[in-house]
Amino acid sequence: MAASSSLIAVVPALLLFFTAFAPTPLAAAATSSKLPSQPPPFPAWLAPLQQHRAASSSGRYTTAATASAKPFTAHYFPQELDHFTFTPNSSRVFSQKYLLNDTFWRKPTAGAGGVGPLFVYTGNEGDIEWFATNTGFMFDIAPEFGALLVFIE
Repeated sequence: MAASSSLIAVVPALLLFFTAFAPTPLAAAATSSKLPSQPPPFPAWLAPLQQHRAASSSGRYTTAATASAKPFTAHYFPQELDHFTFTPNSSRVFSQKYLLNDTFWRKPTAGAGGVGPLFVYTGNEGDIEWFATNTGFMFDIAPEFGALLVFIE
């Protein structure tokens, strides 16, 4: 009796296993000869920019980075140390440093089109000025998009 009940439990599991790994019938294989279409790895409207960028990325970096000795202005934001204290004035505050570069920014003006985007670089454990000075990618793409660059320490 015990052998027949365990056999009843094992047979459906084996059928599912063999069905999952069985080869597909020829009729089903003929209808699905094409691979399923997948989206491109990046937005289609960026393709011309990426092709252009591959041809000349180093030239624009040197002109943008050498435009001034420090291509940014330093600012400070009063940042709370404890974001989970809901009692007023109970948390300590420190001045979080951030750098701005508006050289390439398309500012909001009447009739001039849309405002440029905001590109943000969050720094690591080091000094944010070092990262801002040595990050060429941000300065490479900012002129094409008219972006405001923000580096957060």
